[in-house]
Amino acid sequence: MRTDAEVMNKVIWRIVPLIFVLFIANSIDRVNVSFAALQMNTELGFSPRIYGFGVGMFFVSYLLFQIPVALFAKRVGVRLCLGLMSIAWGLSATGMALVHSPTEFYVLRFILGLTEAGFAPVTLYFYSIWIPARYRARVTSKNTIAIAVSIVIGAPLSGWLMTSTHTLGGLSGWRWMFIAEGCVPVLLGLFTLYYLPNSPREAKWLSADEKSRLVAQLESESAPGASAAERVSSLPRTVGSVRVWACAGAWFALTMGVYGVIFWLPQAIKHLSNFGDFTVAIFAAIPWFVAGIAMWLNARHSDRRAERLWHVVLPTVIGALGLAGSVSVAAGAMGYAMLLLGLIGLGAAQAVFWAIPMDFMKGAAAAGGFAFINLCGNLAGLVGPNVIGWIRQSTGSFSNVAYFLAVVLLLGALLLAVAMLPRRAGMAAQSR
Repeated sequence: MRTDAEVMNKVIWRIVPLIFVLFIANSIDRVNVSFAALQMNTELGFSPRIYGFGVGMFFVSYLLFQIPVALFAKRVGVRLCLGLMSIAWGLSATGMALVHSPTEFYVLRFILGLTEAGFAPVTLYFYSIWIPARYRARVTSKNTIAIAVSIVIGAPLSGWLMTSTHTLGGLSGWRWMFIAEGCVPVLLGLFTLYYLPNSPREAKWLSADEKSRLVAQLESESAPGASAAERVSSLPRTVGSVRVWACAGAWFALTMGVYGVIFWLPQAIKHLSNFGDFTVAIFAAIPWFVAGIAMWLNARHSDRRAERLWHVVLPTVIGALGLAGSVSVAAGAMGYAMLLLGLIGLGAAQAVFWAIPMDFMKGAAAAGGFAFINLCGNLAGLVGPNVIGWIRQSTGSFSNVAYFLAVVLLLGALLLAVAMLPRRAGMAAQSR
């Protein structure tokens, strides 16, 4: 008979790699516009404000449809929802090659956001019905690690596609990049429909004993012995929780910082250097490799210590100081080193963040609750690009952008600490 740890290793190796790869494809198709902008903005005459508004249009539909998609997944099953979603966003990402005007840019980004809506909360809900609490930080960290990996892979890939296919068949390299990278999630979606089980009860590769033990453990966590009044049992009550709003605010700050770097870093490097597009992509990828290592280490340390709050708050502060420092010191190696420090902090915080709401949201409201936090947090994707585009076009500098992001991150860290510390103090008092 396998031990519980062996069963979990079996489960993790069966389901996490596919979700990990889907996250990579999802992130590439969301952020490859930052590399396309190196050619697209000049070719089509897009200003920083046009580009920022177009980037933000993705998040309009992404926010509107997150909760409905997450609740739909609970009704029909994760396999069908994720499979169809992946196929749809792949086709939409390919359609970005058709952009010729600002209006088309806005519309196609809106469609891409609609097809990707719900992906993150659906996968979190999927993990909540598969993974016991003590394993969740290391598992959910794979989602944020996948974002870093997607840039480490996607940045040089996008740079290579844009330079090697430029003018091929009369099309610009950035158009070929969208076509090539959009085909991948279509194939992944077809595989997901065939491969992914909705729940442990449907897993043919688990024995009857393994299924029963895993299901019993998950059910005991979703239905603790505390009274029903102390449990989160509905979406309205979840949305009314101060802790949920604090998590949403902190996720807003972290998302603002990460997207601020993702969508504008290639242009910043291009602005400060004479590098070609492929070299710019390489320099934009390196910080995310380091951030990926920080994500993995912080998540493992968080699980070992069974501590979540400070594993998010302290790295967020480090991220803010790193971003501010990157434009405060002399340009060159020192500024790049501070940028690395900033992304180490941002990555480490994101890797552990979702373990906090997963610890206190249980039962049927979990899917909607995760979607609500992700929805509120991802308002940063709508607000951030427009504000940053305005700052960039008004000042002609990236320094004020970095300071703005640093302030937002510090406020997010403070909000989370203030909201969660009273709960920790109450739990400590009860344990005495």
